[in-house]
Amino acid sequence: MQGDPKRRRAIAALAAGYLCFGLAWILLSDALLALLLLPEQMQRLSTVKGVLFVLLTTGFWTWALHHIGTLTPDPMPRQLARREGLAPPWLALLAALLLPLLALLLRQQLAPLAEARPVFLLFMLPIVLAALLGGLTAGLLATTLSGLLTALLTPDLRWSPFGWSGLDSFLWVLMLSTGVVISLLSAVLLRSLRRERRHRLLIDAVIEGSPDAIWVRDPQGQVLLANQVAQQQQGVLEGPLSPLEQATLGDGHVHNVAATRRLRDGPLHHLLLTVGPVPDAQGGRQGVFSIARDVTELRDSLAVLSRSQLALAEAQQLAHMGSWEIELPEGQPQTSAELRRLLGLPEGQLLHSLSELARCFEPGEEFEAALERALATGEPYQGDLQLRRPDGSRAWVTARLRVDLNAAGRPARLSGALQDISARKRAEMALAEREQQLRRVLAGSDQGYWDWDLVSDRLQVSENLERLLGYPEGQLHQRGTRWDDFVHPEDLPLALAAVERHKSGATPHYQAELRCQTQDGRWRRLSVRGRVLERDAQGRALSMAGTFNDITERHELELALREAQTVFDRSDEGIMFCDAELRITKINPALCAITGYSPSEVIGQTPRLFSSGRHDAAFYAGMWASLKQHGRWRGEIWNQRKNGEVYAEILSISVVRDAEGAVLHYIAVFTDVSLLKRHEEELERMLHYDPLTGVANRRLLTDRLQQALARARRSGKPLAVCLLDLDGFRQANERHGEDAGNRLLVGVAQHLQAVLRADDTLARLGGDEFVLLLTELHSTQECLQVLDRVLAAARLPVALGEGLQLGLSASVGVTLFPDDEVDADTLLRHADQAMFQAKDAGRDRYQLFDPEAERRAQAQRSELQRLQQAYEAGEFVLFYQPKVELAEGRLTGAEALIRWQHPERGLLPPGEFLPYLPGSALELLLGQWVLEQAWDQAARWHAQGQALCTGVNISAHELLAPGFATRLAATLARHPGVPPALLELEVLESAAIGDMTQAVAVMRECRSLGVRFALDDFGTGYSSLSYLRQLPVDVIKVDQSFIRNMLASPSDLEIVVGVIGLARAFHLEAVAEGVETLEHAQTLRRMGCQLAQGYGIARPLPLASFEAWRAQWQGLPAA
Repeated sequence: MQGDPKRRRAIAALAAGYLCFGLAWILLSDALLALLLLPEQMQRLSTVKGVLFVLLTTGFWTWALHHIGTLTPDPMPRQLARREGLAPPWLALLAALLLPLLALLLRQQLAPLAEARPVFLLFMLPIVLAALLGGLTAGLLATTLSGLLTALLTPDLRWSPFGWSGLDSFLWVLMLSTGVVISLLSAVLLRSLRRERRHRLLIDAVIEGSPDAIWVRDPQGQVLLANQVAQQQQGVLEGPLSPLEQATLGDGHVHNVAATRRLRDGPLHHLLLTVGPVPDAQGGRQGVFSIARDVTELRDSLAVLSRSQLALAEAQQLAHMGSWEIELPEGQPQTSAELRRLLGLPEGQLLHSLSELARCFEPGEEFEAALERALATGEPYQGDLQLRRPDGSRAWVTARLRVDLNAAGRPARLSGALQDISARKRAEMALAEREQQLRRVLAGSDQGYWDWDLVSDRLQVSENLERLLGYPEGQLHQRGTRWDDFVHPEDLPLALAAVERHKSGATPHYQAELRCQTQDGRWRRLSVRGRVLERDAQGRALSMAGTFNDITERHELELALREAQTVFDRSDEGIMFCDAELRITKINPALCAITGYSPSEVIGQTPRLFSSGRHDAAFYAGMWASLKQHGRWRGEIWNQRKNGEVYAEILSISVVRDAEGAVLHYIAVFTDVSLLKRHEEELERMLHYDPLTGVANRRLLTDRLQQALARARRSGKPLAVCLLDLDGFRQANERHGEDAGNRLLVGVAQHLQAVLRADDTLARLGGDEFVLLLTELHSTQECLQVLDRVLAAARLPVALGEGLQLGLSASVGVTLFPDDEVDADTLLRHADQAMFQAKDAGRDRYQLFDPEAERRAQAQRSELQRLQQAYEAGEFVLFYQPKVELAEGRLTGAEALIRWQHPERGLLPPGEFLPYLPGSALELLLGQWVLEQAWDQAARWHAQGQALCTGVNISAHELLAPGFATRLAATLARHPGVPPALLELEVLESAAIGDMTQAVAVMRECRSLGVRFALDDFGTGYSSLSYLRQLPVDVIKVDQSFIRNMLASPSDLEIVVGVIGLARAFHLEAVAEGVETLEHAQTLRRMGCQLAQGYGIARPLPLASFEAWRAQWQGLPAA
């Protein structure tokens, strides 16, 4: 403020004005003194007095204006200005009124003793006192009142338009002017004093109200000012200045330092100390001020906060969880270090928006949608997402999101967390893969399943248990059973008790070993596992399911494995703490149990104590690089126990750091997985090798076959896939028992393995089927030589125990690649087809697969498929060929013949499509359709009064198919009023004698229903008279080949005569087929043949044409 130019000019102007006024006062006061004093006195005193007064007052006001801010606008609020003067406003105004009146009273008392003119001096006193008491208002009021009273008391006071006249008038104006000036000066002075007082009060209030200690000392150490806090905390402040205070006096700067000081209350306190100079009026330093703030509690709070943040960071690091939050609407996400590590952000890089966070997910739409829902509805979110880091790596995290609302219900803050669940996801995927592997193992093994309805106590088991216990297929699987039907009585209570414990929730699953009785009375030991699948609302178990496995032979081995597995499951993980210098500071008992060391042998050592020497320097360099970069490492490592044993462990190391990033300690957690490694090797053996014979299983065979095909394509050398099936194994297994059958399989596998080459593969597919994979063949002849050795080895006898030896032959199907250039599965299927051909050819041999035959078979399958479509589309129709009596020419019946109304090729005869049907399911369907259609037509003729016998051709496959007689009865039941004798079933001679016993049984069962049988194409087969006598037939049909040539060929004529004679001898009707001329008919009539059919009578006709022919048929002409 001292350097303000405007303020300096105002002070100079005020001083100059006052100087002029003072000089005027001197000159005027001399005249006044001349009226009051003697001349000699006036000369001595007036001039000296006046000049001295003006100089002193001028210096005083100059000093006052420089040091009291009279010209500065008052910064204090107007309500703080309680009064202008030294007295209350009402008292000052009262004084301004009363003091001139008192002066007037005094003037009246002194009137006899004084002259009139001293009245002006008398009224100056009330003006000065009123101005001092009340300021400007009171002073002006007193001045005005004094002027009025003086004018009344001074009769000589005159004023004319031309100026003042007389000394009294001059004194009166001087008194008024002086009163105004004194009032103004008094107002300025009082305002300065008031401001100083207010400033002092405010400063005292601030200093005393501050929680900080504040004091001021002069250069000698004397306390100039100290608030209550300083007096209480600092104690006695007198004494020499501190070095810091002395330095402050020297350089004049303000210093801020942290200090530790023991205060009056005893404990050590942490202070933030501010020390600065106190300037004097001349710009020097009259002392120093000190402000001491006690930050002990703040420092303690910050320490607690730092430890909490460190603990939180450590917890997040151990839990692999990072957090973030953002203040809405325009805040920047605040992220934890662990979150930035999870996101893979480089050191120092921050997230700038939530959209940037969303882009870290792949895909990010789900997280963006969750953000939108949270902002719109306040709905929290939790879900599993995949992270995509900047380096291209990915990780699975569980993302959580919540929104905090303000008082108005609007989103104010978003917060969330990400937890790394990659290990869990990998474990889940590994578990799923293991489960899939287990399913495949289960499908290719002797394991089975069971399903138990606890409400009905009905037990459903798989077919494997039926085979294992020797029950017929479907006996247990279809009708259901109970545990006590086959479980040993001693095992049943223990098993049911285990079930009850599991049902009550005491065990996570049910497991038991049970002895189960086979149908022949033997006992097998099964391992049964399961769990509750369904409970009702009250928690009661409703159903259970599980698996079983035959462990009879492996019981002791699996018992040992279960004990070892139990020990493994119950063992704890080893935990080890190391300091920053890698000295072991703490271990748990599990580490001692795993490594064999005692705590005293481990504490103080380094982890090198357990080193196995298997890992090189690069391995450990990678480990330390991960620890430095990510603060953690996880992997498999081989360590050494105290006894020198090397074992595998899964090790996880985490780094714990303090707030400054310095390493506090390392935490290592490891699990001994040596037993798991052995289990994996055992599982690998179970997955790729047959548990009975020890040779490769289907999985390993498939793998090796794929590799062999790849090599064969590169090298051009052929390979052979041979499928071997033991002849008569099923009968031998049933005769000697399953144990003997298993020993036979093991022995045959050993014999076969002995004759194979080193690079060849022997695999067992199941049962008595083996596959030989012969690779790197130089010629087909080399393959045949190996097969000769294989057939010889298969015949070698195998010891089955108790002095019994048994040798079986083998049938082998062979396919060669690249002659048969197909994939691996098709090669196996082709070898299987060739094996069945070898069996059909007489067994104990090998058969090479013919690709051309396969192509023909494929064509037949394609045609059969087209026939199936034609059947479903209703494209087949029946034609009817009449049969007449030769003696009278009367129509007696018709043979129903099938035709195919092809949509593109037109009407096709049976020879175009029937050859594709034998042995197929479609043959049975189509035969049943012909039978039903023909019987329906016979019923319609019967309804018309025409007793026409309808013939239907029946193939051997149809006749011998299970349930033929039942289906025939159902067909006849469609028209119960029609005599069954009107249906004639025509069977080929070769079909009838193919399986004589079964054919006779079926034909007799059908004849009991009332139908007739005709032996078709008689004379073309090789049946004897004894066969003819056994067959329950009613009609013999002479084959048309003999009929057609009998007029030209004596031998054919003799055959026809013989056949007709046989029919007459066996009391059978004879029907001549292929009668094409009238001469044929007349000759047959003379021979005694009863019936005939052929083109000479009528061709096969559709139903409408047949009806037209029947209407105009007149019979055969007489001979």
